[in-house]
Amino acid sequence: MSNQRITLHGMKKLQKKLAKVAQKEEVKEIVKKRTAEMHSETQKLMLDLYKPKEEGGSSTGETRKSTVVVIEDDGLSGSVNIGTEYAPYLELGTRKMEARPALKPSYDKELPLFVSDLRKLVR
Repeated sequence: MSNQRITLHGMKKLQKKLAKVAQKEEVKEIVKKRTAEMHSETQKLMLDLYKPKEEGGSSTGETRKSTVVVIEDDGLSGSVNIGTEYAPYLELGTRKMEARPALKPSYDKELPLFVSDLRKLVR
């Protein structure tokens, strides 16, 4: 029998790198999940807040329909965007119109859950 020995240098470095890659993928999943939840919650609030014309309101549903999820930075960043020009007036109000926020309450609800998910990941 021959005494052969194989030594691999840099294995610990490789293991750390692989762990970071795996963790990065998990972070991407958290970003995707929480952004989708925020989108869903925003649309639910819009249904409650923006009443259609048939119910005495003035909503056409365009603001809700124009609400989209945007994932950027290779999956590490997510946002919910509203595509109508008048969305800020609905969200913040004007001097003659009361605010009917949907985006900010959704953000406030999802932020602690997002932070909690990230904390669980790094423990």
